[in-house]
Amino acid sequence: MAPSALFCVVRAVVQIEKAGGASSADGKQISALDVPITNYDQRTEICYGSVGEVRRFEEYLFGSAPRFEKVAVK
Repeated sequence: MAPSALFCVVRAVVQIEKAGGASSADGKQISALDVPITNYDQRTEICYGSVGEVRRFEEYLFGSAPRFEKVAVK
């Protein structure tokens, strides 16, 4: 089951992105913080971690990661 966007994802992603990390949500190559919450019990698909990890994730799944083009993968 996918995690709840309102109760789990947003709280974790705020901390991760403030610490310099990134997230990718809903298969749209967007930050989880950019996903509109339209339902109290809304679920979402999520990947979060360092910017390099999320970039590799998006490149593997989607073939490119345009929002991370200027970030070097270590």
